[in-house]
Amino acid sequence: GSTLRAGAGRLRLDLAHRTLLAYDVGVGDYRSWLRGDLDDVNAPSLLVQGGAAARREVTNVGDRTATWQVSVSGFDRHSVQVTPATLTLEPGSSATYRIVVGDGSLVGGLDEGEIVWTGADGLEVRIPVAVGR
Repeated sequence: GSTLRAGAGRLRLDLAHRTLLAYDVGVGDYRSWLRGDLDDVNAPSLLVQGGAAARREVTNVGDRTATWQVSVSGFDRHSVQVTPATLTLEPGSSATYRIVVGDGSLVGGLDEGEIVWTGADGLEVRIPVAVGR
């Protein structure tokens, strides 16, 4: 299925408290989105153009310092890089990461994949990404 249809995954309230890494989406973010500025929405999904960059901010909502490693997979026609590759966050602290999408081909439609942050405890936070025009 499509990344856009899958979203960030099935909501499991019994496991939601274990995530520990959260995307805070403010009311102002949605106002920017309604004005057409899609990059300002700090949502746990991304629709971006090839040759563009975007930023996302995550917050450690756990009660311990946590380290997260990033991986990128699934893209067939675009290079996708995330920096920094590792985040170490104290409880309540936030960090911004940057996603850079290289130029590529859109022959065949959207190029889809995902960014996954994996904690030292094995927990994963997934952000689906679709590269369009």
